[in-house]
Amino acid sequence: MFSLHSLMTLAAWAIGILGVGGAVAVVVAAVFFGPTVVIGIIQPILTSFLACTRCVVATVFVVATIGAYWLGHHDAAKECRADELAAQLRNERLDAQAARDAKDDEARRADDIEKQAREQHDADQAYIQQLKSSPGCALGDGDLGGAAGGVQQRPRSGRTHPSGAPR
Repeated sequence: MFSLHSLMTLAAWAIGILGVGGAVAVVVAAVFFGPTVVIGIIQPILTSFLACTRCVVATVFVVATIGAYWLGHHDAAKECRADELAAQLRNERLDAQAARDAKDDEARRADDIEKQAREQHDADQAYIQQLKSSPGCALGDGDLGGAAGGVQQRPRSGRTHPSGAPR
């Protein structure tokens, strides 16, 4: 029904509540009834408890068992935290490597674009020089992308259309 962790948590809370509650009860009793009355009530209980060897051994055993459990639980939680931090560090390293790879890829692409732009510029400059070397910088049939016969014009009909009429 209860797990060991739940049982130890409950025991730790009970010891804490009884410890604090006992101390508060002694202080309240001392304030309201005076120290003489408190000593008269507490002394026989404490003397009987210390005279009972089994009671002292059982109390020490319970407190030691709960303390050992919580120390082990704390170490396990700390180890789990160390694994979590190691995973977080590994993820940050992977992110940094991905950022470096992206930056290298960006630089390579920028270099490729610059190289293509430089090649296009050189080709354009060569073409401009070729056009300048032709007489009068006139465009010829070869300058229009290889269209045979140059620009072909369609014959126009002799009719004129009024400006507002549909065509």
